[in-house]
Amino acid sequence: MLPQGKKQITHSLKSQQIHMKKYFLGLAVAALSLGLVSCGKKDEPKNPQQGQVKTVVIDASDYTKYVYFSFEEGKVVSTTAWDDEAHKSQTNWDLGLHRYDFRTNSGLSGKGQGGAVETSSENINDKIAIPAADKFEVDKSQRQLVEFSHGADGAKTRYEEISANLVLTTTQQITMQDGRPVYKILKKGAITLDLGGHGSGGGPSTTLSNKVYLVRTASGKFAKVKVTGYSTPVKGKDGSVKPASGHITLQYVYPVQ
Repeated sequence: MLPQGKKQITHSLKSQQIHMKKYFLGLAVAALSLGLVSCGKKDEPKNPQQGQVKTVVIDASDYTKYVYFSFEEGKVVSTTAWDDEAHKSQTNWDLGLHRYDFRTNSGLSGKGQGGAVETSSENINDKIAIPAADKFEVDKSQRQLVEFSHGADGAKTRYEEISANLVLTTTQQITMQDGRPVYKILKKGAITLDLGGHGSGGGPSTTLSNKVYLVRTASGKFAKVKVTGYSTPVKGKDGSVKPASGHITLQYVYPVQ
């Protein structure tokens, strides 16, 4: 049997050991919690503006129609005739496409808060500052090819002065000489179809600006947009696969803060 004093010392040591075990166990739990929080932070995007880069191919090949895309829904929401006025009162679309012509939900095209501005960046992943509201250009109008067909008497074309965003759309001056259209490019947009060689033995050429554009949506939010293609392989009735123009490939990030 231990003396009373030694019993108290032994009991005290055991108590200290129990407290020390609880202390180190607490430290271990805290460290584990911090590690989990730290791991969670690493999984978050480093730049909240980047979001997810999405790619969509939109068939805008019909000369007689405009196709309307919503960044919010990530899909085409309507397709209308080029002269249909219903789109002007709708705010469920953000970007209109017609061959190589574009609209935003703004100005002459719609009652939304849309608009567009060209940036100096060519990389969709770049962080781009949102400029002042007055830097965004709203839709105006220019002549667009709304009918094109080949027949026994040659090509049949029809041009109409309709709305377009002249940042995204190449601005051209079209005049008629000897019954033929003469094209002069005033300002290049996301896609430039140069028809200047038509009628003089030269063929058309199509180029991309490779620029990233900021598009303000109908609701006043922002998307980064880059056009990366203007044609896509399509299988014909005869089984052959050929590139079809007017199928527009877009990269976009939405929303941009």
